[in-house]
Amino acid sequence: MTPIEQIKAVEAERRAAMVAGDLASKAPGPRDQALYVHTNGLRETGAEYLELVANGSYRYAEVVQPEMNIRLLGDDVAVVTGRTILDAVQPDGSIKQVDGRSIVLWWREGGSWRLQHYQGTRF
Repeated sequence: MTPIEQIKAVEAERRAAMVAGDLASKAPGPRDQALYVHTNGLRETGAEYLELVANGSYRYAEVVQPEMNIRLLGDDVAVVTGRTILDAVQPDGSIKQVDGRSIVLWWREGGSWRLQHYQGTRF
């Protein structure tokens, strides 16, 4: 599998794990050193974001990425930009759709791609 194919695969795993509410075990999600910036400007460490997904504070009904551009910066760094549409489940069970742009920085460590930075911008 080429590095571009690997990044497409880990992005698909990340989106599926967000919906499943299990980023920690089902996808190469953010770790302690990662930074996650939401579309409203809220900033969390990777560990904080993982915990909030795991405990149900953040729930997603659907996450799609209709546009995805991947740039490799050397052998072990990839930047993914594009459009992301999230159907976020609100505390009352209603769905809030968030449509915007995102940038994701992936770093390959020990043969595995790890999310290092995510930042979303709402349209």
